[in-house]
Amino acid sequence: MRSSALKSLSFALLLACTTASPQLAWAASPEPVKAEHGMVVTAQHLASDIGVEVLKKGGNSVDAAVAVGYALAVVYPTAGNIGGGGFMTIRFKDGRTTFLDFRERAPLAATKTMYQDDKGELVKGLSTNGYLAVGVPGPVAGFEFARSRYGTRPLKELIEPAITLAREGFVLEQGDADSFDGKTERLAKDPAAAAIFLKPDGKAFAVGEKLVQTDLAASLSSIAEKGPDAFYKGAIADQIVKASAEKGGILSKKDFEQYAVRELEPVTCNYRGYDIVSSPPPSSGGVIICEILNILEGYPISYLGYGSAETVHAMIEAMRHAYVDRNTALGDPDFVENPVAKLVDKAYAKAIRDKIDPFKAGVSEALMPAGFGESKETTHYSIIDDEGNAVAVTYTLNGSFGAGVVAPRDRHPAQQRDGRLHRQAGRGQSLRPRAGRGERDRPRQDAALLDEPDDHFQGRQALHGDRQPRRRAHHHHHARGDPQRHRPRHEHPGGRRRAAPPPPMAARQGVHGALCAFAGHAEAALGHGP
Repeated sequence: MRSSALKSLSFALLLACTTASPQLAWAASPEPVKAEHGMVVTAQHLASDIGVEVLKKGGNSVDAAVAVGYALAVVYPTAGNIGGGGFMTIRFKDGRTTFLDFRERAPLAATKTMYQDDKGELVKGLSTNGYLAVGVPGPVAGFEFARSRYGTRPLKELIEPAITLAREGFVLEQGDADSFDGKTERLAKDPAAAAIFLKPDGKAFAVGEKLVQTDLAASLSSIAEKGPDAFYKGAIADQIVKASAEKGGILSKKDFEQYAVRELEPVTCNYRGYDIVSSPPPSSGGVIICEILNILEGYPISYLGYGSAETVHAMIEAMRHAYVDRNTALGDPDFVENPVAKLVDKAYAKAIRDKIDPFKAGVSEALMPAGFGESKETTHYSIIDDEGNAVAVTYTLNGSFGAGVVAPRDRHPAQQRDGRLHRQAGRGQSLRPRAGRGERDRPRQDAALLDEPDDHFQGRQALHGDRQPRRRAHHHHHARGDPQRHRPRHEHPGGRRRAAPPPPMAARQGVHGALCAFAGHAEAALGHGP
């Protein structure tokens, strides 16, 4: 870290985001929010309110992040979860940083051919739907790892608001109801999921109706009383394993008992004086964001102009080359030797830049390995407290509502785990002959923190999408927000810490605008370029 005077900008750059859904028209962005003693930015206003209350009661940003994580599992079930996996990047007030990996893991019984037929061809839907697609969840262990080491409040206090929301229910607003659009048929295929997220007549809940999740409340209450053991060693794990065995899955109790959170050194880089602290492998996000920005650093972005053809061309080509590296060189560090130092080196970026034709688009097919695709729903939230501790959390179910299945009596959506492992087998670096047992996949989410050389704290969200940013970067130069789904909450306006974040990006909005805006802002602020 350069100086304690630098203010920490927390944002997520999820390097697979794409266009807003064509059938949805996002509302105009809300006004930026200013706050004195801290800020919480999430994808759902009730979760944001809970995070703010934790800060008001003296909790730090890690405490608030844990409370928000459990709350989103209730009020934002399309992505918030205790049945998926995620990352947490933390910057402490003294400048120290750390990264927690609580991504889901492949079951011990997983094999590299588990999603293929006898001819070696992929079986459609096998890796994305049903219990064979489910991995060992990480959020409960991850949240407790963070709270027990870096938080200050008891677990029961932090999880109680989520229990109340699950037990008593909450009234759906427009954004909440929209999250169920197009999911009715999929949820109806699993009786346990349908019993929660659909009405008795099989229709989705509408605006003004209440969603109650009593079984989830019971699971959360058990976790509050007994800690992570309730989830990984007790009745909750038993219920999930039983449901998996009955419905074609391969989860075992041993999978749950052996789950462990990893604490890793973050990836770091510098872009025009801005220090970036981000996600290391198994996430590809931090490495790729640094590689992309290193490439862009050699272009006079402020002179070329925000959104200009020249700027967009540079962005697309930088992303194109970075994603070649992402898809061929990165994976779970327990299984793969990741060339991180090379990929974030400025000289390597220059070598790539020298290959880019300023007048002609590259050919993706000539660079990209075949057969790589991505899934859909992830959520990110960012928190900073009064003392300057900052937390960025990204966690996911991979697809909207995960694998579309829920264990009876447990009642939380199960993670859609292995949708990428099957594509990597024999092609990429992530899935080895060890058959993926206990392996984490290679996600592209990026829970990142940025030290900015002025006295503003800014927060930016970008929700996870289903296409690679290199393909449609030119469509996304402006972040849009849905005031119903993305409503920042803050406390005590005005005063010592100025907080004026640009509005969070709307669901399915890409990272491209964030990258371009950040690149141009950094260059203009620091006076780079002709």
